[in-house]
Amino acid sequence: MWIVADGTPLGRVQWRQPAPVVANNWGVLWRSLRAGVPDDRYNDDLPLAAFRADGNGATARFAHGSSRLFDVLVGADGCRSLVRSHLSAQTRPDNAGYVVCHGNYPEARLAQRVPVDRTNAERAWCTVCFDGGNPITYVVPGVDGQSDPGHRRVNWLVFT
Repeated sequence: MWIVADGTPLGRVQWRQPAPVVANNWGVLWRSLRAGVPDDRYNDDLPLAAFRADGNGATARFAHGSSRLFDVLVGADGCRSLVRSHLSAQTRPDNAGYVVCHGNYPEARLAQRVPVDRTNAERAWCTVCFDGGNPITYVVPGVDGQSDPGHRRVNWLVFT
């Protein structure tokens, strides 16, 4: 839902735009994925220096000199990704021309539930339009994975 100020506390819905997206709590997603990887196959805080993929899997070479063969190599190494630079050499990080601040908040601690209930009823996220930027809010499962009202978290982003 796209909301514009109209002098009322909740504003006026300017338009509704379908968005076939399922929002998730990244912590819940990470824990679910991590639970499927045995400790001896998971490398955290071990800098990747290079990798090579072939029909047998992906061989990772680490900064301290060791290498290891994996079935799958997940490159979750940020905006200056070594993995991305090898898979798509022409891709370069660039400033998008805006700044975004983001966070999330326990739904149960909200002082004013009406905006969350309004978007929840429509299974929507809410974008508020104002000069110079816009905030977006939507709910995600809580840190324990619960997705029923009162146990979720409200994600928020402000683009300027």
